[in-house]
Order: sequence, then structure tokens, then C-alpha cells
Amino acid sequence: MFPSPRVGYAPRGDGAHIGYWTLGEGPPVISWPGGTITSMALFDEPRCAAMQRRFATFSTRISVDRRGMGYSDPLVPGEPPTLERQAGDLLCVLDALGIERASMWGNAWDAQGLMYLAATRPERVDKLVLSSTTPCPLARPDWPYGIPEHVLAALGSEYDHPGTGVGPQDLPELIFPSCSDDQDLLRWMDEGGRVSPATARAYTEMAAASDVRELLGSITAPTLLLHSTGDRWTPIGAARYMADAIPDARLVEYDSPDHMVFTTDLDAKLDEAARFLELPEIAHVQRRLLTVLFTDVVGSTERLAATADLPWTALLDEIDDTVAWQVRQHGGRVCKSMGDGHLALFERPSDAVAAAVAIGQRLRRAGVEIRAGAHIGEVELRGTDVAGVAVHVGARVSGKAGAGEVVITRTVADLLAGSPYRVEEAGEHELKGLPGTWPLFRVRPA
Repeated sequence: MFPSPRVGYAPRGDGAHIGYWTLGEGPPVISWPGGTITSMALFDEPRCAAMQRRFATFSTRISVDRRGMGYSDPLVPGEPPTLERQAGDLLCVLDALGIERASMWGNAWDAQGLMYLAATRPERVDKLVLSSTTPCPLARPDWPYGIPEHVLAALGSEYDHPGTGVGPQDLPELIFPSCSDDQDLLRWMDEGGRVSPATARAYTEMAAASDVRELLGSITAPTLLLHSTGDRWTPIGAARYMADAIPDARLVEYDSPDHMVFTTDLDAKLDEAARFLELPEIAHVQRRLLTVLFTDVVGSTERLAATADLPWTALLDEIDDTVAWQVRQHGGRVCKSMGDGHLALFERPSDAVAAAVAIGQRLRRAGVEIRAGAHIGEVELRGTDVAGVAVHVGARVSGKAGAGEVVITRTVADLLAGSPYRVEEAGEHELKGLPGTWPLFRVRPA
């Protein structure tokens, strides 16, 4: 199982403590969570959690709560969260961890503090990754790439009079239009980003007043810019401006409407960042203990022969969408799509089984039966590809399942103790290409 983050508290000279967590081993990469989201809430959204864990496979991931949020002490009345103060908070975390230099990842408006730090304390910043960000959040006469003042004012009114300003009901179409109807994501944004009205107002006012354009030319750290061409919250023009203004900057553009980093092109962005940060482990084989899930449509050949190509293609699209949705909802990721079959990976076996059951139930309503097989073991990750004996076992186990069945190995069965499933013995089986016989089990809802 993937380890839990290690929480720590860094003391500042003013008596405050800055909360943070670390995860993984390797070169340090530090960041704030983004907006008012707290550091531990990053693990409550499956795609966001996958981002943290994948980054931690080749680096020491450090996430720092800003004052007034998460594990950090509250803001002091009368002391606004200036960029200078925020940069000092990051440095105190690095000092507490004994880290002299670190690479930094900045998202959206939060990256202003990192740009300030990179310009004023270049000896502490190794490399800089800036995603969906801007040097100047508020639109100005000489800056057309910012948020209009009336939108910012509406955000402020929401703090004092909930429901009257720009709240969660308005932001999705601006921040993640590709999945603006994802109720789980909306709930996470609402619950994971809750802070006091005074704290939210303080950071919004700070962002509105900030403009680090004059500092960009002083950033000497190599800088990677990641930005979506259709971003409505922070237009692509801001990233192109920074790419010209920062001496050693490179911009990678993605054909997406989303401002949020993990809703589209996440694997491509992480691969790009890993190469830029010169973290060689990403190019090598990574071995992880994961649960492998195979799903396959029962009787697909007969169904294809009995129907026209177009209806079958439409059905395949529905199957793809259902599998992708349920796998993502249960914290996994689809690695391969093979016609009417899919291979997915999960951190926890219970999540893999829950996804398999949910996929079967959803597709059954569409008149489609699937078979599924799951096994837990060490897999080899090669970029976006996956290999290893565990993958072969999972494929063979899936082949032993009948229509509507989820079949698992003993290892998975042992780890399902206490879960809401009934596990039944399915006998001993030979698995092609694998030695000996394997005891298999069927999973049914309790």
C-alpha cells in the first residue's frame, strides 16, 4: 500500500507554526495546495490524490498549508498575507527539513509567491514549474489577461453573504468546464476549500493587489510553464507573456479548456515536469505494489456479428465511458483499452473490486454483461505502459470469470476481510503460462 504523508510543523520567528506534509523519497519539490484547498484535502479527490502519489514516486513531495488554512496557524489580524510573508513561510519549512535548495511547483494565483521567492532568493530555488498561472491576477489597463474587477468583487461578496456572489455554482464553467457537472468534484471543491471568510478575503485582496511582472526578468531558475490554451480563468496570453519575460523559460501548451491542473492531460503534464526537473526515475522502470483489474465484455464477438458496425461502435463508446468513470471514481486509472476490454490499476484491492462491481451493475442496465478479474502484486511502470507477472495473472484470472462475475486471487480475497462483499471459493485453476494451480474466489455483494 502507498505510505501516508508525514505531517510536520515548522516554527517561524513570529511564534507561528507552518503546517506541511512530505511524501516520497527523492529530490524535493515544494508547493502550496492551490486556492483555499488544504493540504490533506488533496487526497480526498481521486485524480488529485493520484497526482500527489505519482509525483511522490520520483521526488519528495512537500505540500505547505498557507496561514489560516489546514495545519498552519491562523492569520494574525492586521498582518496581511503578503508575498514576502508567504515566501518566508515556505523557506521556514525548507529550513525545518534541512533543505538548502528545492524545485517548486506553483498553481494559479498561488504561484506569485513562488515567483517572488525565485526572484529575491535565487540561491534557494533549483527549478520552477508554473501551471495555469499569471504574474498579475487582476485585469488592468495594460494587462488584459486578468480577472475583471467585478468578478473579483463578486467573489468577495460571497464571503460576507453566501449565495449572492460568485460561489461554487459559478466557478466550474470557468475553472474546469470539461467536467463541470462532476458532482463529486464540486463537493470536494466546496468542502476541501472551506476557510473562514476573513481568511478567504485576505488572500483574495492580496492577489488582487499583487503584480510581479517587474520581477520576472530577475528569475534565474530554469522555468517550465504548463498552460491550457482554452483557460478562461487565466488566459493563455499570461503564460506566453511569462515565457518571453523569464530569461530561461519554456512554455508547453495543452489543447484543453480547463484551468485546473489535474482534470485534463495530467499524465502528460507530470511526464513533462519530471523530464524538466531531471528526475531520471521517471524514465526507468518503477516497481509498485498495485491491484490489477481486467474487465471484458462477454459475448462481444457474437454481438458484433449480429449488429451493424455503427451501433456496436456507439456501445463501445458507452462501455469506455462507464469504465473510465467508475475506475476514476474509485481512485484508479485505466492503463489500456483493448477493444471491449480494459486494464486498470488501483492502490487498494477493495477499490478495484468496488469498481468492478459498479461497472458490471451499470453496464448490465445497458444490456451488457462483463467478466472481471483482479490480482494484487508488483507491477512495472514504464511511462504510461505497465508490465510484470501480476499483469499476466490478472488477465488469466479474468478469463476464468463467467458472465457477470468478478473473480479474484487469494491475495486479494485475504485483503477484503471486513469489506462489504461476500467472497466464495471458485476452486483451484491452472493459469496459462503460470506454474502450479491457483485458488480463485468469486466476489458478490454482501
